Amino acid sequence: KKIGPLAPNIRSFFVDSLETEGANWSENMIEEFKVRRGYDIYPYLPFILFKIGGMGNTYNYEYTANYGTEFQEMINRMRYDFEYTKNELFRENFIMNFSKWCKANKIKSRAQAYGRGYFPVEGSFEIDIPECETWLKYGIGKDISEADFTKYPWHLGQGNTMINKIVSSAAHLKDKKLISSEELTNTDMVFNGTFEIFKIAGDQSTISGVTHPVFHGFNYSPKDAAFPGWITYGGYLNEKNNFWPYFKHYTDYRARLSALLQQATMFADIALLAPFPDMWSKVGSQNEPFPTVVSPSYQMLIWESIHQNGNACDYVSENVIQDSEVRNGTLYYGNRKYNTLFLIEVESLEPATAKKMVDFISGGGRIFCIETYPTKSLGWKDFKKKDQEVVDLVVKMKKFPDRFIFLSKPEDNFIGWYQEIQVKYNLSPYVKIRAPKPFISQVRYQTPEAEIFLFTNSSDSHTYFLEAIFLKQIGNRKQIWLWDAVTGNRFKLKLNDGKLNIDIGPADSKIIIFDKEKDGKEWEPKPTSGAESKAINSRWDLTFEHTNGTVLNATMDKLKDLKDTLDYVNFSGTVTYKNSFDLKSGQEIKYLNLGKVYGISKVKINGKEAGIEWYGTRIFPVAGLLNSGVNTIEIMVITVMGNYMKTLKDNVVAQYWTNEKRKDQPLQSMGLVGPVTIY
Repeated sequence: KKIGPLAPNIRSFFVDSLETEGANWSENMIEEFKVRRGYDIYPYLPFILFKIGGMGNTYNYEYTANYGTEFQEMINRMRYDFEYTKNELFRENFIMNFSKWCKANKIKSRAQAYGRGYFPVEGSFEIDIPECETWLKYGIGKDISEADFTKYPWHLGQGNTMINKIVSSAAHLKDKKLISSEELTNTDMVFNGTFEIFKIAGDQSTISGVTHPVFHGFNYSPKDAAFPGWITYGGYLNEKNNFWPYFKHYTDYRARLSALLQQATMFADIALLAPFPDMWSKVGSQNEPFPTVVSPSYQMLIWESIHQNGNACDYVSENVIQDSEVRNGTLYYGNRKYNTLFLIEVESLEPATAKKMVDFISGGGRIFCIETYPTKSLGWKDFKKKDQEVVDLVVKMKKFPDRFIFLSKPEDNFIGWYQEIQVKYNLSPYVKIRAPKPFISQVRYQTPEAEIFLFTNSSDSHTYFLEAIFLKQIGNRKQIWLWDAVTGNRFKLKLNDGKLNIDIGPADSKIIIFDKEKDGKEWEPKPTSGAESKAINSRWDLTFEHTNGTVLNATMDKLKDLKDTLDYVNFSGTVTYKNSFDLKSGQEIKYLNLGKVYGISKVKINGKEAGIEWYGTRIFPVAGLLNSGVNTIEIMVITVMGNYMKTLKDNVVAQYWTNEKRKDQPLQSMGLVGPVTIY
């Protein structure tokens, strides 16, 4: 009544993190539980509930007395019933009402559709724009072992959180193309965020199914707020950051990628069923996207190894399976269809789920059971009868040993493990990738006119030579293209004996398109070296333009990381490196390679702009900029701010984010390290 109608001025209403702490009740819980589950839960609450602290996390799962086997089984089954009822009521009382209210006001609903006491898959079904989260954490871009990867519940080295793939799967099940993500959230290293880290984490987010990143976020401060201003969550994204004038380069990249993928549908023909009910039975539902317990700890490695080997998958739930239609060995849910189902250590099933699986197997579908076959049912009431139903249905499925298959998980090397499964069981990839690596992944999208593939390299140091063979029907009578989301340009590619061969440098990504367009320029890759490469080894003149406004001139006989120098280790700002080289008449030089650079790099040749490179390999085309005789080079490198902020001992904000407790920042590499070569 005060402001008038919301539509069309407001696109959506947004619900941020559902951090409901330990909330687990509603005023009608007892009555609803009796109606839904068929018994009274009240006398058993002291046994099924855990002692909790911040964010509703359990202090200690072992703090109670030891229970006998039968009593423990009863409590586990009742705990599942309680968790399931809590999820039902939350979905009905909040999510559905929120969605209906938005529709009534002709605006979209957008929500981070997960949290403690929330259906991982179905929780997103009613939301118009389901949202997940991609954070900046330590280890992004680094080599992380599988053992270390699974040691942390949210997984070390990953930007995308555990929930991303599940939220995007739910969106795909409901034919939604707009899947948003809270991105660049950074509660640790705000002054050390680089565009390279942003890109690696963002590409990981895209691989997990995100098509609409929402950056978190710009720090608004009063004009009179002392440097560096106010910071809370989010990255240090404002006009006082050294990189701010160049931030458009990253936003342009993500905008182009989003504009493309929002028009397409992600492909998947493999479904994954995770053992969330078994986990709820034993330890209760978790606080997504940062669960205390991931069950099993390697769960994320399954979907990642599938994509790393040229297949694609969605998470499903028991409700999805039960509501699916089975035809000729294919599971249909809306417009999604799956001919293969992986059960990831699933011990318990509803009989109705097992029955649908029997129909799926009988018609020619295939189920892989990792580490265990289902052996029992869920919940307390009539469990013995339901247990027997599940056992009988599993026996029926075992009569198809070529389609109901037991798999042991590997001790390590999940990529190689899945590759062996592909070969042994003829699980054909749509793109066969030679020598897959844990830092290389892919995702496939489709439109009526085009096939779209995104390949990403999440390493900040490894270059990867991609050799890929696509299914013949994908490229049939179509031209293959490279679309460059960094520049907006596109180029024609050629297959070599049916193979795509292309370098993917550190932090790089490649969009490969098959469509019926014919006209365009041929792709000319930038070589990393030449037959007559010449290193520029003479003394460098340096100008340091500091964040604090001071300017210093210096020289450097040999390029080195500023972190390893005595005078410049705490620098913050822009360093300009100047040098020159002679070019003989008739000598052809096409490229300038900066070697290793820590920061954003901007180059001028003979006073003319040669371009900006902000991640990965820094190679600049220089043909047409050079002259016979002496040529001058200016290389500007924009550094991070963290090393300087550590020195501001009287600055409360700077010290909080760089020197205190878990935010204590190591010194960061900065500047031009080289070697700088021309060829």
